[in-house]
Amino acid sequence: MKCSQCKKTHAVLVTCKCGQSFCLKDRFPEKHSCTHVPELFQIEKIVKEKIIKL
Repeated sequence: MKCSQCKKTHAVLVTCKCGQSFCLKDRFPEKHSCTHVPELFQIEKIVKEKIIKL
């Protein structure tokens, strides 16, 4: 089966709460799309822009 993060085929995969399968290396939730990490970076960027304008 393929890992949703690294796209490599592995014998052992872990299923996340979002339903995607991850290898043992990429099994930590902070790397998963279900944790919405990219949204946090967008919010941080917006806050920095507003602070610079002030």
